[in-house]
Amino acid sequence: MHRLRRHSRTISYVLIVLALIFIAVGATLGSYLFWRFRFRQANVSFVVQDAATQTEQQVITETQPGQLIPEQLISFRKVDSFERSRIEAAQLSYLHSTFLRPDLNRVDKYELIYFIEDETEQKVPVKATVYIPDSGGVQKPWYVFAAGTSGLAAKCAPSLEHVEVTNIGNYENQMIAQASENFVVVFPEYVGFYQINDLQPYFIAEMEARVMLGAIANFAKVVNSAELVQLQVGDIYLTGYSQGGHAALSSAARRDRLDPNLQEKIKGIIGYASASDIVALLSETPRLGPYVLYSYFNYYGPPINLTLILQQKWLDSLTERIENTCIDRTGVVWPNVPDQLYTPEFAAALQNATLESQFPALYDELKRNMIFDHLDGLPIYLQQGAVDPIVYASTQLKNQRQFCQQGYDVLYQEYPGINHYQVR
Repeated sequence: MHRLRRHSRTISYVLIVLALIFIAVGATLGSYLFWRFRFRQANVSFVVQDAATQTEQQVITETQPGQLIPEQLISFRKVDSFERSRIEAAQLSYLHSTFLRPDLNRVDKYELIYFIEDETEQKVPVKATVYIPDSGGVQKPWYVFAAGTSGLAAKCAPSLEHVEVTNIGNYENQMIAQASENFVVVFPEYVGFYQINDLQPYFIAEMEARVMLGAIANFAKVVNSAELVQLQVGDIYLTGYSQGGHAALSSAARRDRLDPNLQEKIKGIIGYASASDIVALLSETPRLGPYVLYSYFNYYGPPINLTLILQQKWLDSLTERIENTCIDRTGVVWPNVPDQLYTPEFAAALQNATLESQFPALYDELKRNMIFDHLDGLPIYLQQGAVDPIVYASTQLKNQRQFCQQGYDVLYQEYPGINHYQVR
């Protein structure tokens, strides 16, 4: 009986030890998995139903070190496909002529959603549209394009444009036409256009660069995964129209934030009527001034004193006007004459080039967003209309001289009789 009890106790001890081992192993495994997914990068993919094409599309999420939830989300899905007849219509609309490559059957349209950090280091979602032709091999050049001014509110996003109702840039037809020449077109939209009740940080170089470089980096991840599109990363060109020219230059100046392999792929910059001189824009096209000034006040705070810059009759309803006016209506909402929009002191400072001494806080922030360093080795191609009423040809020539003084390789091409809207 004593031996039996001791044997029973021995079995109990063994079971307890095994249970403790099991608990320890489970705890160790749980801890490993917890810390692995907390501090190690991991890719997770799932499938969603795409309403536009009635197909299932893969969505990739990626966790980054130090985060329990994905720090950077990549959503990439096909949303449309354009056959030759639609491509030809896009070329006619945008180029007023047609030329279809014999090896081109369609252009596929994708939506890329990714996160960047805003000025408060908060994650904000950004949308880019990607157009991929089915022609010309797997390593096509990338045409990364930034739009011109469309407005500050989300309702002014270029992706919401309906050309048959109002033409704010004819962007979709431009992108299809560009893709039809065997480019992969990456068309990111500025911060604020993918969020409800948010406004674009307009002409803020840092935010423009984060948007464009983020589109490149995240689309490269999609390409390198080799799961969603059969492509390789080709040569990359940073391009933009009007405000987008400023964005392209700002992005090029910060390209060292990309992976070294992607940095080496960037081969040049194209600016169509590039609005890189914001001070000149305030003077030459005053009706865009409220966008710039309101954006800088929101971004940089009270040092930007709007009561000293804009006449009181415009200040009284400024927020409402900003939130409800897209580029197609700026001409009927704000005057395009400095003396009718700005205070006498501010209008005189613009005219006499004394902004630095009279409005130093604003001038400092404007100049900060007009610095385009580290562009050595990147050819810059500036295309300009001779009769452009938005960005003057004389201003663009001054920009070219400034870039040349910095030692950059610049080609300036001016088109007689062409205005701001025709230069692309």
